[in-house]
Amino acid sequence: IAKEFHHSAKQLKKHFSGYVKLWCHTSTKNGDHKAFTEQSEKIFELIRSRVKFESEEIFPMVEQHYNS
Repeated sequence: IAKEFHHSAKQLKKHFSGYVKLWCHTSTKNGDHKAFTEQSEKIFELIRSRVKFESEEIFPMVEQHYNS
């Protein structure tokens, strides 16, 4: 689980960094709204998956450790 946790964090960081480099600059052209929307949805889904993984796998495991 620790390896998966670490790997998913690295992947999320990689995808989000690329997203920021591409879309979060004033020089980005306004004409590519569809691509921006599609990539935003993908990034948000990655973030939702990460939060779900933390909530359902990591936090219960940590809580169980501290409660035992």
